Amino acid sequence: MQVQPTSAQVESLQTLLLPLHGPYLIVPQSTVVEIAPFPKLTAGSSTDAAAWLLGMFEWRDQKVPLISFESLSGVATVAAPAAKPHIAVLYTLQDRPEFEYYAIALTAIPKPALLNSASLATGAEASHHEIIAASASIEGKHCLIPASDCLERLIQIELQ
Repeated sequence: MQVQPTSAQVESLQTLLLPLHGPYLIVPQSTVVEIAPFPKLTAGSSTDAAAWLLGMFEWRDQKVPLISFESLSGVATVAAPAAKPHIAVLYTLQDRPEFEYYAIALTAIPKPALLNSASLATGAEASHHEIIAASASIEGKHCLIPASDCLERLIQIELQ
């Protein structure tokens, strides 16, 4: 006997809530490679690197850019790196030969959550910055869904 998934299972996605200063960021669990302590950083790619590019770090024999999503999107002010005890290392979703991974600075350990269509917000709030694809409310928390293609493109431009 084959079990068919229910409509609730089909219409939902296993995600992680990445805690930022202010809102949470929602990403599919499958895009997160690792949650790690805040690394020792080297400077960004140039002396005039954007403030949202916190620096680069060595991970799995690669240089990985670490970003502040809050600073890039303007959704909250950025605290000093010491106030960001963890990072989430994510796969790039686009084919980017310059970098296969990037990391986002976090304020705490992420939490798993189930995202469904009922959680999504509509209207101007969902799209006030190009790197924010949508917003949602999960477990009473204000959450943002990143526009990964745009986010990765901005990182790629900054690394050039």
